[in-house]
Amino acid sequence: METAVIVLALVAAPVLGGLICLPFRGGRGIGVPVLATSVLMIVLSLLLLLDMHSLGLSRLAIDEGSIEPTKWLILASDFALLAFFIVTGLRLRNRLVTAFGVLQLVPLIAIEASSFGVTVEPALLVDYLSVTLTLVVSIIGSIICIYAIRYMQHDEAQPRFFAVMLIFLGAMNGAVFANNLLWLFFFWEVTTLCSYLLIGHERTKEAKESAVRALVYTLGGGVALIFGILLANSYYNTLSMSDLLSSGAASGLALLPFALMAFAAFTKSAQMPFQNWLLGAMVAPTPVSALLHSSTMVKLGVYLLLRMSPAIVSVPALAWSIAAVGAFTFLGTSVLAMAESNSKRVLAYSTIANLGLITMCAGIDTSLAISAALILLVFHAVSKALLFMCVGAMKGETASLEIDDMAGLRDRMPYVSIAFAIGVITIMLPPFGMFASKWLLSEAITSLPILAFIVAVGFAATVVYYSKWLGRVLSGGSSVARPSVIKDKLPANYRYTLGSLAVMAVALSFLINYLVSYLINPYIVTVFHVSVEGTGFSIFSSLGEFPIIVLLVLVAVTFLLIGMFLRPKQQELSAPYTGGESYQFETGGFYLLSRFNRDRANAIFNLTAMVIIAILLAIPFASEVIR
Repeated sequence: METAVIVLALVAAPVLGGLICLPFRGGRGIGVPVLATSVLMIVLSLLLLLDMHSLGLSRLAIDEGSIEPTKWLILASDFALLAFFIVTGLRLRNRLVTAFGVLQLVPLIAIEASSFGVTVEPALLVDYLSVTLTLVVSIIGSIICIYAIRYMQHDEAQPRFFAVMLIFLGAMNGAVFANNLLWLFFFWEVTTLCSYLLIGHERTKEAKESAVRALVYTLGGGVALIFGILLANSYYNTLSMSDLLSSGAASGLALLPFALMAFAAFTKSAQMPFQNWLLGAMVAPTPVSALLHSSTMVKLGVYLLLRMSPAIVSVPALAWSIAAVGAFTFLGTSVLAMAESNSKRVLAYSTIANLGLITMCAGIDTSLAISAALILLVFHAVSKALLFMCVGAMKGETASLEIDDMAGLRDRMPYVSIAFAIGVITIMLPPFGMFASKWLLSEAITSLPILAFIVAVGFAATVVYYSKWLGRVLSGGSSVARPSVIKDKLPANYRYTLGSLAVMAVALSFLINYLVSYLINPYIVTVFHVSVEGTGFSIFSSLGEFPIIVLLVLVAVTFLLIGMFLRPKQQELSAPYTGGESYQFETGGFYLLSRFNRDRANAIFNLTAMVIIAILLAIPFASEVIR
C-alpha cells in the first residue's frame, strides 16, 4: 500500500506543486514551491526504486477500484482537453489543429460509449521499465526545474511557466504508469498541451509559429494513438496495455493498432520526417529545451516503442520497419548536425539521433538491444540535460548560441567549460555510460551489416560535431595574448545544478554494473533472457567485457600524451597582418554542407523515412491480403 501511495504521489505532487505556483504574481518567492516539489519528486522516485527491491516486486498493480474518483476526473479532463485543442485550432484559424482535435474526439466518444461501465484492471502498472522512466523524469526533470529558478528570474510569467513545467513532469509519470490505454492517451495529450505552452512561452512570432508546428505534429500523432486504441479494443477486446501485449500481435488488420501506435511514437520522439517540430522548439527558453530533450516528451515516444517491443517480435516485417526508421533517423540527423553552427540545433539533432538509436533497438527487439536502449536512455538524459544547461549559462556570457562565438570560454567561464567538457566526453568517449550502451548496440547488430554500417557512420559523425564544438570552447579564442584564467562569478544555482549532473554522468558510468543489476535486468528478465551482467567496475555480454577502469586508464594516458607533446607554444600565436588597418580578426568553424546541400540531404532522408513509414502502415493490409 505504501508503494502505491508513492506511485500516486509521483503523479499528483508535481501537479499540485504546479498549481501552487500560479498565485505567485511577479515570481517573487516562487523558488520555494518549485524547489520543494522538485526535491519531493527526487525523494519519491528513489523511494519507489528502493521499495520495489526491498519488497521483491517485479511489478506492482494498482486497481481502478482503489482510486475510483480518478477515473471520472480523467474522463472529464480528457474531453475538456480535446475541446481546448479544437477551440485553439479555431482561434488560430489552423485547420489541421481543429481537424486533429475533432479526429481525436470522435473515436474517444466511441470508445467511452462502448466501454462505459467496464473496469480496466489494473489501471496503473509499475514495473522496472516504468521505474526507469520515472527516475529519469523525476530526477533529471526536477534538477532542470531548479536550474530554471535562476534562469527565469526576470521573466514576468514565471508562475505560468513553472506551473506548466511541473505539470509536465506529473503527466510524464502518469503516462509511464498507465495500463489503461485511455489513461495513457490522456497523459499523452497533456504532454502535448504542456509542450505547446512552453515552446510558445515567450509569445514572439517565431515562438508562436514553433508552438503551433509542434501542436500540429504531436496532435497528428495523438490521432494515430487514439485510433490505434479504438482498433485494439475492437480486435483484442481490451483497453489494458498488459492484456494487449500478452495477446501478441496476430496477423492481418489486427496488426494495425501496433502500427498506428508506432506512428504516434515516431511523432512524439521526433523521428524523421517529424523532426522539424523539435528543431523549431529551440526558440523556447533553455530549461524548456533541456526538459523536452532529456527527460520528457521525446522520451515518451521511445518508451511506448520499448513497451510494445515484446508484442511485435513475432512480426519481423513490423519490427524491422521500426528499426529502419530509427536507423535512418540516426544517420540523417548525425550527418546534418555536422553542418550546424547553432549550438541548440546541434543538441537537437543529437537528441533526435540518439532517439533514433533507441527506436532501432526497439525494432531489433533482442535482449542485448533492449538492454543497450535502456542504458542509452538513462545516460543520454543526464548528459544532454547537462549540455543544454551549459549552453544556457554560456548564452548569458556570449549573448549568442553560435558555436563560433563560444571560443575562449575556457578562460572566461572555466566552471561551465569543465561541465560542458564532461557532458561531451560522457556522450562520445569510453569508458562512460553512453559509449558502453553503443558498445552493446554494436554487439547486437554484428550479424546485421547494413545497420552496422549506418551506425558506424553515425558514430563517426557524432565524434566530428562534438569534437569541433568542444575544441571551440576549450580554445584560447582569437586573441593574440590570452587572458589569465578568470574565476567566473557563476550563480550558486548554476554551480549546484551543473555540478550535480556532471557528477551524476561520471558516477553512474562507474556504477553501471549496479544500474544493470538493479534497474535494467529486473525488467529484461520479465520479457527476455538476461544478456548483460555487471560486476565490479565492468559489464559483460556474451561477446566480451567492457572494462571501465582499463578503458579509463587508456583514455587518460592518451590525453596526457596529447597534452605533453601537442601543447601549442606561445610563439605560435601571432597577430594577423591587416595592412596597417585596425581590424578585429576572428576565426570560424568549418561546416561540411552549404545550406542548399543541407536542405537537399534533409529532403532525401525525410523521403526515405516517409517510404519506410508507409511500408510500416501497409504491412497490416498486405498481411490481410495474403493471409
